[in-house]
Amino acid sequence: MKRLLCAAVVAASTIGFVSAANAATNIVVNGDFETGNLSGWTVNASPTGGYPWTVTDASATYTAETGCVGSACLNESGNPAYLYQDLNTTAGTLYNLTFDFVASGTPNALKVLWGSDVVLDLTNVGSLLNYSVSNLLATGGTTRLTFLGRNDPSYSHLDNVNVQAVASAPGAVPEPASWAMMILGFLGVGATVRSKRRADAMVAA
Repeated sequence: MKRLLCAAVVAASTIGFVSAANAATNIVVNGDFETGNLSGWTVNASPTGGYPWTVTDASATYTAETGCVGSACLNESGNPAYLYQDLNTTAGTLYNLTFDFVASGTPNALKVLWGSDVVLDLTNVGSLLNYSVSNLLATGGTTRLTFLGRNDPSYSHLDNVNVQAVASAPGAVPEPASWAMMILGFLGVGATVRSKRRADAMVAA
């Protein structure tokens, strides 16, 4: 019985280790823009309001900035000032998004989309703040994270974009790696049971 329990515990702890490893990884490429460019990102170089997202060196650190002018900068169905990245996600998994954002002058605004859903809509932001959106559900192997920016009189700055897996949604199908570990664990449990039965049978004989 002790060996049976140990095998089950090992299987469960291995699955937990895989999930924890996935959760600790930022899946955004170049989220801090320290490459000095927008590598990993896709940008609209000619939005209706001009002044597209670029990378600037501010206070010895790189940030993404936009000074797009007018409400058209945020119009998803038009020609907005977008900056997006297609993230490698796992269907049925929940993710947390965090980022830093600061803007000077008004009006300014930032709209954040997860896939086609607007998950954050900021207007007239002032001092530097860290923003977070929790439990964003991935429905496929790729999820688009989009930032739409506007700042009529000046510039807005985006930095430290981070997306990490936190858990599988209720009823979600386990990842292939988790399935593999579960199968190995169950095989180990089965082998232990069979060994014990053979030993019991020999003693009985």
